[in-house]
Amino acid sequence: MLNSLHKIEGVGEENMLKCFHYDGCSFEQAIKRWKIIPGVIDSSDSYTLRTIINESHTNCFALRELDLFGEYEMRGNGSFFVGVIYSGEGNMSVEGETYSFTQGDEIFFLAAIERVTFKSELGARIFLCYPPL
Repeated sequence: MLNSLHKIEGVGEENMLKCFHYDGCSFEQAIKRWKIIPGVIDSSDSYTLRTIINESHTNCFALRELDLFGEYEMRGNGSFFVGVIYSGEGNMSVEGETYSFTQGDEIFFLAAIERVTFKSELGARIFLCYPPL
C-alpha cells in the first residue's frame, strides 16, 4: 500500500500549448505553407513507391507509401522500420521464409534484414514508417 500519493509532473499546460501556431491565415495560404505533395521515388508496372514525409519535412521520422500490384523487392538500409498494411493483401519473402499479410497488419522489420520482397496479385497499399535516418 502506498503511504503517499505522488503527483506526476509533465511539461505543463502553458508549455504544451506553445507547440501550436496561432497565426491566422486563409485556407489557400495554409495549403501553400503546409500541404505535403507525395513524390514518386520509383515506379513500374508492378508498384509505385512514394515519399510522403522525409528529411525535408522533419528529422524525426520518414513515411513512404508502396502501392503494390505485383512484386516489389526492397533492400534494407541498416535500420528497423514498420510496415502498415493500409489495404489489400499479399505475401512477403524475408530471409527465405514467406509470410502473408492483410489489411490492418502492422509488421516490424529488424535492422538486420537485408531484403524483403512484397507480392500482391489483388493489390495492396503499404505504409513504410522509418525512424530518423
